[in-house]
Amino acid sequence: MSLAFFATGKLDVISSLFLVDIALTFFGTTDNAAIGAASQIIVFSNIAAVIFGLLNGILSIRFKHKTILVFGSICIIIGTVGCILTPNFFGMQILYPFDGIGSVTVGAMAFALIGELLPLNKRGKAIGYVTASGMLAATIGFPIAGVLAGINGWRSVMLLYVLPISILALLAIIVG
Repeated sequence: MSLAFFATGKLDVISSLFLVDIALTFFGTTDNAAIGAASQIIVFSNIAAVIFGLLNGILSIRFKHKTILVFGSICIIIGTVGCILTPNFFGMQILYPFDGIGSVTVGAMAFALIGELLPLNKRGKAIGYVTASGMLAATIGFPIAGVLAGINGWRSVMLLYVLPISILALLAIIVG
């Protein structure tokens, strides 16, 4: 679950660190209007996260927590692959919110599964590991993203860093 929680922060690094590059890619300029327009992907992602955060309560009663966790991880992968492949900003607006859906779902279900599966004396340590993995994602994510983007642009960060970690997290959830 720590790896899944770690993976939730990866695509968020892209939007915050490379917003100017995203504006340049899709609008051909880095003026304030283009950067503001590009930031819409973050707004749409947050709206999707709020909606699915509310739906998680209903879904967690109806479905197994692990199934919902797998769904959240798949959403992150869909968002990542979609952002890598989309040729226009409209596609980015449609696909990037999958990250918001996946992030809120993985976060909620990771803690729900800890509460469900672990005895009381082990829950605190497990929550600490999961929370620390989220902080670790930001700590190492920004420098790695900067190096990869410097080599081949912001989409290479998604392809070479975000996608492999997200796939590994999904496999770990399915196996573990």
